Order: sequence, then structure tokens, then C-alpha cells
Amino acid sequence: MGESESEGNQSDFVAARILITPALEVRVLTQTFKGGLFLHLREFALTGANVFVATPKGVAVRAEQLGDVLDAVRDLREAGDREGVVARIPLSGGRAVCFAITKWQGVTKADVRLHFANGDSNELRPTKKGFRLNLALLTELERGLEALERKLNG
Repeated sequence: MGESESEGNQSDFVAARILITPALEVRVLTQTFKGGLFLHLREFALTGANVFVATPKGVAVRAEQLGDVLDAVRDLREAGDREGVVARIPLSGGRAVCFAITKWQGVTKADVRLHFANGDSNELRPTKKGFRLNLALLTELERGLEALERKLNG
């Protein structure tokens, strides 16, 4: 588990690749951007050239929030199939990453999604930036986050 995306930059690191379908995977990775280190949970889709490329479906938080993300994924696992938001990680600009259990096309899934504050009400509304995965894959997501934690702290 774990590989450098670019040989010259040790901070760009893929800690896990979780296969959703033969043509879709979720990756746990870090990446530097504007001098900061960010944790990404992002969908990658297989192209006609047989290469996985990043999609807009995913979330990014500062690497310092890795512990919060790991706790949120553990909360998702403990929630079982009880629907609803189980954890929120606040971001700047009235945004938050929400971790929820939802029903989608008749199947109970884990949903990790960016939400934004809706006007003056501050009610959080979901965006398209996020992904769903089977509850059975939460253990793999947790293991990937733990591997990343070891890499960053080790």
C-alpha cells in the first residue's frame, strides 16, 4: 500500500486505491498545493487509454485534519446502516465535508461529500463534489487513512 506519485516530491503520496467497479476507484492521497499539504479522497475513472484519471468527485482537506477524517470514517463504520450525517469537518467559507449514511438506488451507502452554507440560513447543502461507496469498503478506506497517518508521522 502506498506509492509516490512523483519521484521528486515525497508529499505527493497515494496511500490506498479502493476499487469500486472495474472502471472506478477511490484514492486516498496527499498532494501539495500552494505550499500546503492536502489530503484528498477522490474518485478516479478509467479512460479509453486504460489509465485512471482524477474526476471532480472527491473532497480535499488540509493534511492536519487527517485525524478528523479518520475519526469520521470510523464513525461511519460504527453507524452501520442508520441513515444520516454522522460527522462534519468544517472548512473555510461556510463549507464542510459531511460523512453520512444514505440510501442510493435502493442500496445503503457511505457518502463523503462537500457541503456549503445556503445563504443566511447556514443550512448545509450538498455539492456534486463527493462520492459514495459500499459500507463494506469503509474498512479499506480506514486502512488507507491509517497508512497515510503512519507515512506523515513516521
